[in-house]
Formats: sequence, structure tokens, C-alpha cells
Amino acid sequence: MAAQTKKIAQKRIEYLYELAKRWSTQQRTRDAKTAIRHMRKLATKHLLSIRTYKRDYCKNCNNVFTATNMHVRIKKKYRAITCHECSWITRIGH
Repeated sequence: MAAQTKKIAQKRIEYLYELAKRWSTQQRTRDAKTAIRHMRKLATKHLLSIRTYKRDYCKNCNNVFTATNMHVRIKKKYRAITCHECSWITRIGH
């Protein structure tokens, strides 16, 4: 039973992420942020990993990254992604 609920939750997370991406390209950022927030809560509740989506949204404001709302700098040891909405910096090692 628990494995089945995890599969359902994983499918729901994938669906919410696709919705958030679609809404962010349609300038519906509020809806996209809500979808990301629900996605993160669902993953936390069911102890699921969302590593594949980890770099695609801001951890601080739940903003889905597009080419217009983020800035990427490549340093020697890491990549720094800056959110234009909240100025949060995410550092990702190479």
C-alpha cells in the first residue's frame, strides 16, 4: 500500500512540475510558484527525492527559472545561479 501511494505521489510531483514549467512560460508566475510549493510539500510528506528538478527553481521564493529571471555565473569550483526576484544565490558544484 505504501509503495503504491509513493508511485502516485511521484506521478503527481512530475505533473505539478510540468504545470509549473508551462505556467512560467505563459507569465503565470503566481500559479507556477503555487505548483512548486505543492510539489515540495508532497515530496516532503512522502519522503520522495526531487533531485531531477532541484536546479530548476529557486529554493527561497519557489520561482521557476527561465532565461529571463535568473543569472548564471560559472566560477572555478562551482556554478552560481542568482534569482532575479529574490536575489537568492544557489551554488552548484561541478
